[in-house]
Amino acid sequence: MVTSHLIDVRTPEEFATGFLGGAVNIEYQSIHQLAQRPGVSKSDDITLYCRSGRRSAIAMDTLKSMGFERVRDIGSLEEARETISRESAPQSTTNAAGPTITSEKASKETLESSTKALLDGLKALE
Repeated sequence: MVTSHLIDVRTPEEFATGFLGGAVNIEYQSIHQLAQRPGVSKSDDITLYCRSGRRSAIAMDTLKSMGFERVRDIGSLEEARETISRESAPQSTTNAAGPTITSEKASKETLESSTKALLDGLKALE
C-alpha cells in the first residue's frame, strides 16, 4: 500500500511559526533520515515544501538519488498551501444527465492520508 507523506523541510523554528496540516518537519539537510522512519517506503508518495522552494528542491534531489520513486516538490509554503487546497477540494464530474457529482471517496482518502501523516509525525516526536 502506498502512503502519502507531506514533509516541511524548513528549520524547526520556521516550522513552529506555521505549517500545513499533516506535515512532518524534517530539515532538508536531514532528509536522508526519512528512509529510517517507521512506515516509510521508497515507493510512497513524498511531497516536499519549504519557505521559497530552494531547500525542497535540494531535498527532492537527495531523495531521488536515494531511490525514492514518487517525490515531488510543491515549492514555497504559500504555493504548497494553494496546491494542497486545490488537490483536496472534492473532485467533481458531470454525468450524462448533467448534474454534478462530488466524489466523497477522494475527500475521505485525503482526510485519511492527512490523519495518518499527522499521527506518524506525532509518534516521531515521542
